[in-house]
Amino acid sequence: MTQSRGFGIFVVLACTIISVLSTECDLLAQGQPQRTKIAVLRFKSSQETPERKTIVKDFATSLAAAMRENAQFEIPDDWIVKEALEEEGLKPDGLLKQEKCFDMGKALKVDYVVVGSALLQGLKWHANVRVLSVQNTTLVATVDAEYSVDEMNSLYGVLASRISAKLANPPKEYVSRKDFTWKGEYLVSFGKHRIDIEPPILLAMNADPPFEVSLVAEMSVARGGNAVTNFEVFIDDLGLGSVYGSLSPPVPIKSREWTIGDCVYVFSLDLKEMRVFTERADGEEAKFVTSARILITALARKEDE
Repeated sequence: MTQSRGFGIFVVLACTIISVLSTECDLLAQGQPQRTKIAVLRFKSSQETPERKTIVKDFATSLAAAMRENAQFEIPDDWIVKEALEEEGLKPDGLLKQEKCFDMGKALKVDYVVVGSALLQGLKWHANVRVLSVQNTTLVATVDAEYSVDEMNSLYGVLASRISAKLANPPKEYVSRKDFTWKGEYLVSFGKHRIDIEPPILLAMNADPPFEVSLVAEMSVARGGNAVTNFEVFIDDLGLGSVYGSLSPPVPIKSREWTIGDCVYVFSLDLKEMRVFTERADGEEAKFVTSARILITALARKEDE
C-alpha cells in the first residue's frame, strides 16, 4: 500500500513538473521574435565553361548558406527547395514565371522568396536579386552587387546583408520609374563554344526597374552537329519575339508591353543583322543561324497613351 501510494505521488509530481516546464517553454517561445522565412529559389545565368557554370549552379545554395548565418532568417534546406521545384517540373536555373514564384513560396510556407541572376562580365560577377512577398504577391525589394571572380565568397555575404537591411523595415511595394528609357544592342553567336545553351543565355540585367533579358535557342542537327534553327528573346518570362534564319534583316520583330511594379513598359526587339548557313536534307532547304545582332529598347508608357 505504501509503495503504491508513493508511486502515485511520484506520478503526480512528474506530471506537475512536465506541465510547468511546458508552460515555461511556451512562454519563452512567445517571447522570442518570430524569424522571417525566406526561400532562395533560383539564380539564372549562362556561362560557356564548366567552371563558370558550376559557380552559377551553386549560387542559390551559397546565398542560402550565407543567409542562414543571420539569426533573423529561417531558410529551408536546399534539398527541400530543389524537391519542391522538381515536383512542379521547374529547373532551378531556368525561366521562372513570377506567378510560379508565389506558388512555390506558398508550398514552402515562407514569407518571401528570392530569385536572381548572375552575369560574368570581364573579371567581375554581377548579381541581381529580387525579393518577393508571398502573402502580398508583390515585388518588395531589389538588391545588386558586383565582385571580382576571386572574391565570390564575399559576394554571397554582401547580398545576404543587403537583403537583411532591405527587410529590416516593413517593405513597401516596388515603385517603378515612370521616366525610364533603356537600350541594349547585343551580338549573339552560336559557335561550338555556345552550343550548350541551357539554361537560357542571360544577355543583360537591369536593377531599376528590375528585369532580365535572356535568349532561348531551338536546335537541330546540321553539318554533323548541333545548329540553331531559331531563337526567342525574353524579358523575364515574357516572349518578346523570335528570330528565324529565313528572316531578312533589318526587321522589326515585336513590340510588347510588360508591367513592372506600378508602371507599364514598352519593350521592342529589332534584328539589325544576321548570318546564316543553308543545308539541304531530303530535298528541303533549311537555314541555320550562326550569329545575329539584335537591338532591344524599353521605355515607360505615358499615362495618356
